[in-house]
Amino acid sequence: MRTLKSVKNIFWGVAAQFIVLLLGFVSRKIFLDYLGYEVLGIQGLFQNIISLLNISDCGIGLAIICTLYKPLALDDRHLICSLMSFYEKIYHILAIFILTAGLLLLPFISKFVKDAAFSPSMLRVIFIIFVADIVISYLFSYKRSILLADQNGYVLSLCYALYNIGLMLAQIIIAVYFFNIILFFSLRLVFRIIENAVVSFTVNYKYPYIKEGFAEKLSPDLKKNIFDNTKALAFHYMGNYLTSGINNIVISAFIGLTAVGIYGNYSILIVAATGIISQFSNGITASFGNMIVQENKDKILDVFEIAFFINFVIYNMAGVTAFILITPFVRLWMGTSGVLPFTSVLTIVAAFYLSGLSQPLGAIRASAGIFQPDKYLHVFIAGLNVFLSVALVKTIGLPGVFVGSLICIFIKEISVLPHIVYKYLFEKTASGYFKLFICSVFSTIISFAVAFSICRTVHAANEFLGFAVKTVVCLSVPNIVVLILWRRTKYISAVFNVIRGLI
Repeated sequence: MRTLKSVKNIFWGVAAQFIVLLLGFVSRKIFLDYLGYEVLGIQGLFQNIISLLNISDCGIGLAIICTLYKPLALDDRHLICSLMSFYEKIYHILAIFILTAGLLLLPFISKFVKDAAFSPSMLRVIFIIFVADIVISYLFSYKRSILLADQNGYVLSLCYALYNIGLMLAQIIIAVYFFNIILFFSLRLVFRIIENAVVSFTVNYKYPYIKEGFAEKLSPDLKKNIFDNTKALAFHYMGNYLTSGINNIVISAFIGLTAVGIYGNYSILIVAATGIISQFSNGITASFGNMIVQENKDKILDVFEIAFFINFVIYNMAGVTAFILITPFVRLWMGTSGVLPFTSVLTIVAAFYLSGLSQPLGAIRASAGIFQPDKYLHVFIAGLNVFLSVALVKTIGLPGVFVGSLICIFIKEISVLPHIVYKYLFEKTASGYFKLFICSVFSTIISFAVAFSICRTVHAANEFLGFAVKTVVCLSVPNIVVLILWRRTKYISAVFNVIRGLI
């Protein structure tokens, strides 16, 4: 049952991300042609600033999802109702806080923009729309948690896809026929309300007992556990944001909105690829949580290692493809003016690959609720990344922003996180993990060398045909290399066993 639910969540998650990705390619090109890089830059900048306000969540959502795994497994409806009621009150308070913080930030919003083509008053109106968008989401966030914890994340994936399809199509109409910037951004509110209404109706239908008055006051011990995890997660969220979420702010402040828009050509691809692939780790997170409640540590470790290997196979293919083809794709898609320098692209893709390999670790750590041990490290990493990004952008320009993030990812996710998971969950050293990780990276280096060598020999009649041939090479060669190098390991046979079991 766990496997089938994971597969269902992964399938619909990938399908939703893929649909949004395809429509995103078309819509971004149209937005660029009709609105320009300035508007795309504003969108990227304000999304980063809203992400900063969003860390006021402090991880309480994840903390309560972790707390829901056990009562859902035991069908303890009284405790489920109590947790949901508590979650609702907390998130309504957070919505008020975010609205207040956004209004306080409003007078200074133009300070984040260098050489903007829009008036400060227009920037403030657009920013208010972004603030209202996140506030509406917070009012309904508590209902999303039970779907995630109960391995029904596919419902949210479908809602996400429908929201983005409707929003992008409506924005295309506004951009092409009306050129009204305020109306263009205001559509986010309309479709956000519709999306949340659908989620709310679905939760009320699937879990009618939530509204039947079973909620009781949480015990002091349970509240203490939730708040202890939330305090630790606050450091995690801040560290994660300041490691990867300030790029647009730094670029806008030191280089300009046009550079934010050009970087957006790459970030939309990286975010889309991460979103599609992360459906694998998202799909198994709740299953890990259920397994941790019911299985022994050896069984959990075996499943985790297989999950890591499957994730590596995906990122091996994605990393090689991105290294070789992301710039040629952007050139075909947005033109030569939309291309970043090679050094910037190299660091962006390296961060995507290394961070991606760690996704199963993050998934199982979240399922187990292990947030305390490295909470202060995240504060250090956050400060280090801000310092490095600002210092390096002043000295080496745009690539400096991404080098700072890459260094912090290596420290936090590659060096420290494995020790924490293995010590506190599996109660053993992480030497086995690091051996697996190093072998994975080595396999990717070989895959890249072979694929790059083959791609250099491709000389097609036109650029599009050449790109298509190289795409086939990049998608097939990494998998062939993995089959050759890993053919005698337990992981290949385990993956085939999983596939046979699903068939």
